Amino acid sequence: MKYIFPLLLLIITCAGLISCDDEKNLEPTEVAIFVNPPLSRVDTVTSGTHLAFTIEMYSKSSQINRLQVVELSPNGVRTVVDETFSENTRDYLLDYVAPQFDNATDSAKVTLRMTAWDKAGASNKVERYVIVKNSQVLVGEYTGIVLHRGEDGLNDAINLGDPTQTFRSAKYPDDVDLKIVADENYQNVSFISNTQTRFVRYNDFNYSAATVSSIQNIFDSSKLQYQIDDIRINDIIIVGHEKAQGVFFVSNIVRSGSPEEKSVQLSYKMVSAK
Repeated sequence: MKYIFPLLLLIITCAGLISCDDEKNLEPTEVAIFVNPPLSRVDTVTSGTHLAFTIEMYSKSSQINRLQVVELSPNGVRTVVDETFSENTRDYLLDYVAPQFDNATDSAKVTLRMTAWDKAGASNKVERYVIVKNSQVLVGEYTGIVLHRGEDGLNDAINLGDPTQTFRSAKYPDDVDLKIVADENYQNVSFISNTQTRFVRYNDFNYSAATVSSIQNIFDSSKLQYQIDDIRINDIIIVGHEKAQGVFFVSNIVRSGSPEEKSVQLSYKMVSAK
């Protein structure tokens, strides 16, 4: 008796247990399958990220017998789940892990095809999509980032979401993810932040071969600081907030000349703007 009400509700709502959230599937079927998040939501994640899908399955006149989830990606076709049951209604929580591609693939749309069967052999299926960014692809680089002392009335700060657009921290204090503090001759240079950016200096890091995963791994495993002092040429500094956002390379420090000539010159490889 406990299944009569939900089944009647499904019949009324879905006109004979059509798979309501999949507009491509217009044929009535004995089996209904509902998946959350909905079809309209397409997440963009990096490989290795866990995503939760709630799958609800119902059979009009039999019992749910099987669930199969198949992943279609540049890696080919892979069965993620293939399980059997004996229930009129079944809820299933799928813990999906975004795949790792080879280094030739920057990002790709991955299809998850979810099919449910009942004991009478009736079936229904829906699909969900995920955009996966390959964590092993080399990260692109921004070069020519130049910061000066704010005391000289020059641009001394950047926001990690737009690192090439330097600005004066005094003018936009809430946007300062990183700014330099230096004495007049740039002998003592520090990186600080107004947004609690966290820093780790790791000069053994392979900057030229930086990937999303290699940057994140150092960020996760290192002691993080809210300020880095004694900045030197060739320093490699990974930055982020809750997670890694990128890595800086200190390419040059100009300590002589006019205020406009004195500067800290940086290159930056971005993982994420936030």
